[in-house]
Amino acid sequence: MNDSPSGLSLSLRHNVLVTCRRVRKIKEFSTDGHLLREVVLPDDVVSPWQAVQLSSGEFVVCQGDLLHRVCLVSSDGQVVKSFGGPEGSSSRAMNVPCRLAVNEHSFIFVVELKNHCVLLLSPSLTFVRIKNFAEEIL
Repeated sequence: MNDSPSGLSLSLRHNVLVTCRRVRKIKEFSTDGHLLREVVLPDDVVSPWQAVQLSSGEFVVCQGDLLHRVCLVSSDGQVVKSFGGPEGSSSRAMNVPCRLAVNEHSFIFVVELKNHCVLLLSPSLTFVRIKNFAEEIL
């Protein structure tokens, strides 16, 4: 079975979270490789790139194919809130959000592939700031 794993992070309990694009799942594995649980994402979360877990136990998932957004997802897989939408190049319209990181205060860092930037979002997915790397790349 090829679930197309695309993202890797650690859970609150330091288990391994694997984001699987093709089957729209977050799989949690123990450190010795045993599958502990699967969180099935809704149909509108198409081709998720990566998921991270917040201190609340909720997940943040980024997707960047049909919709370019970051979703706050409950522990049972339901989208609670999202930030972003159709492809774009402003702080409100992302362009391939593909990687995530979270700090100890549950602020979310989002790498945008095509905009060459990192967004900072609050734990409730409110825009905080943006760091553009396009000038530094050229």
